[in-house]
Amino acid sequence: MTAIQGVEEEPTEPTDRPLATPYAILRDGFGDCAVLFNTDTSAVCPVSPTGAFIWRLMDGHRTMAQILDEVKGGFADVPDAAGEHVYDFVAVLERLGFVGYDAEPGPLDGSELRHSSSEPGESSTQTLQSIREQERDGREPSRPDGERIR
Repeated sequence: MTAIQGVEEEPTEPTDRPLATPYAILRDGFGDCAVLFNTDTSAVCPVSPTGAFIWRLMDGHRTMAQILDEVKGGFADVPDAAGEHVYDFVAVLERLGFVGYDAEPGPLDGSELRHSSSEPGESSTQTLQSIREQERDGREPSRPDGERIR
């Protein structure tokens, strides 16, 4: 796995279902690169066209194995080491707060999402559940500090 200094990484499993954080935006149009921007943490991460392709597949429904299969089917001359690179890429995005995991397939309710939160004392699961409750009630989604999300 790609190491991030000072962060201990859990291995990504073929059955994991990565889910892009709702706070992240992918912007294309920068030549051979796209940029991920986390509106909650202000983190920025440049990604290759392959990284952008993978990002768009992280919907919480596809497993890592399915994402890897789509990468192999979507590009010509995919190297044998592609699996390791895809897993490393997703693990790095998780550590940077761009990705969580849905433990069960099916409709996402936020209850199974896990990744670090930028709000002290509040988990990402709590934040996502709060946002979804606000949307169901017809309210403008906001963070616990009252700042609007959209």
